This record gives sequence, structure tokens and C-alpha cells, in this order.
Amino acid sequence: METLLALILNRQSHKLIVTLPVKGLKSGDSRMDSIAYGKLKAEEFPDIVFKLENYVVKPFPGSLFNYALLVTGTLTIAGVEREVVLEPIMVLGKDGINLYGSQDVFQKDFGITPYSLAVVVTTDNKIVVHYLIHLALT
Repeated sequence: METLLALILNRQSHKLIVTLPVKGLKSGDSRMDSIAYGKLKAEEFPDIVFKLENYVVKPFPGSLFNYALLVTGTLTIAGVEREVVLEPIMVLGKDGINLYGSQDVFQKDFGITPYSLAVVVTTDNKIVVHYLIHLALT
């Protein structure tokens, strides 16, 4: 565990790219999934991609296992790239490291028109993405 933590704290030459296949997103309603894939331009841009640029790690006072992170990077959705700032929590555990948090994503920032059904129902421009990344010790 100490070696993995030392690697994370040494920010030299880190490269992290997280790729999420658009068609891997499932709502449980195939019709809604199809609409979402169209909005996300899945045929032309099959992946949502986050590329790490930089990060800062700060320990929580009085804790040996919890850290606050400030992460900057670029997020590409539907072919549109935007800079983002994430503020995940990092928790050290016996079986590895967990990074978790949430991020507001505004559809219009990525050229996506929120879904609407006539004038009656329109989805919100803001989507809250909750994430958990587990780095396992092997």
C-alpha cells in the first residue's frame, strides 16, 4: 500500500485516461438508451473520455487513510472537449485505493440538446455524474 500511495503522491510522469463506451451506458429502457446514444453521437464518437492533466493531494486532518484531491483534466463528450475540475475523495483500504465523488455536467456545454417530449416533458440541462474508481492491490 505504501508503494502505491508513494506513486500517487509523486506526480511526475503520470498519465491517466479514463474511457467510457457510450453504448455501455444503460438505463434499463432500450428506447431511452437509443435516444441517448443519438444525442451523444455514439456512432461518430463512441467514447466519453477523461484525460488527467494535473492533481493535488491533501490529507484530511487527523486521518491516515482519507485524502482530498483537486484534479484538472479534459472531458470529451460527443466530440466536444472541455476542461473540468474534479474534487474526489481518496480512501486507502486494505485491498486498494478508492476514489469517489460527483461532477455536474451540463449537456449544452457539450453541444447536446436536452431531451424533450413535445412541450410537456424536458430533461434538465444538468446531469450529475457519480463515480467510484477502485485501484486494486495485486
